[in-house]
Amino acid sequence: MTFLGYLLESGFFGRLYPINPQAKKIRGIHAYPNLSSLPEVSELAIVCVAAPHVPSVLEDCARNGPKHIHILTAGFKETRTEEDEKLEKRIASIANREALLIMGPPNCMGPYCPSSRLTAWGAIPGRAGYRGVISQSGGIAQ
Repeated sequence: MTFLGYLLESGFFGRLYPINPQAKKIRGIHAYPNLSSLPEVSELAIVCVAAPHVPSVLEDCARNGPKHIHILTAGFKETRTEEDEKLEKRIASIANREALLIMGPPNCMGPYCPSSRLTAWGAIPGRAGYRGVISQSGGIAQ
């Protein structure tokens, strides 16, 4: 299942704006061609495009909102190639310059908030409470 499927399945309370320049609808939800065409500025962008395209998505976020970014995409320094490490440094540079708040390194499981039913990886139903866990490993967080 995709992260959008998990958000729908979990009953996420917020508004969802899928972006795809070729799609009219995704999973029954109206799709938009780009960030600038959204009816409002989004609070969070979940980025899932091929790794080489992530910098341009971040530049688009800087121009059009949102400032909170979850990069679901893999293919950065975790691959241990010089090219992918440079790509991750480029992402960090854009984030620093544009004051974007990026969750985790890229290839991150992302946010999980039971009270709003926000999950990109299907972990609902957790209970809302007063404690949180920050984990480097998805295996440890589950």
